Amino acid sequence: MDKETCLQAWFECVACFLGLNIGESEVSVELSCGAEHIVLSFPKDGPESEVLQTRLSSFRPGTRVGLLRTDRAFYVRSIETARDDTH
Repeated sequence: MDKETCLQAWFECVACFLGLNIGESEVSVELSCGAEHIVLSFPKDGPESEVLQTRLSSFRPGTRVGLLRTDRAFYVRSIETARDDTH
């Protein structure tokens, strides 16, 4: 079951990227965090949607990503795990 949620200022979501869906009015990113599926949606004309489309277009499904919202900006980054599977 998918859980739709929002990302508050100064919170980061670290999860496995599953896909990006671009609709008429919003852009949604699907993430997997353990057994839980998370959907984060943003207005299509908002700055977050532009960042998502630009950054996630180069990521393959299965990539660990971090999405961070501050009070002024929105960031997406790839997260590589250590070789011994520690974080």
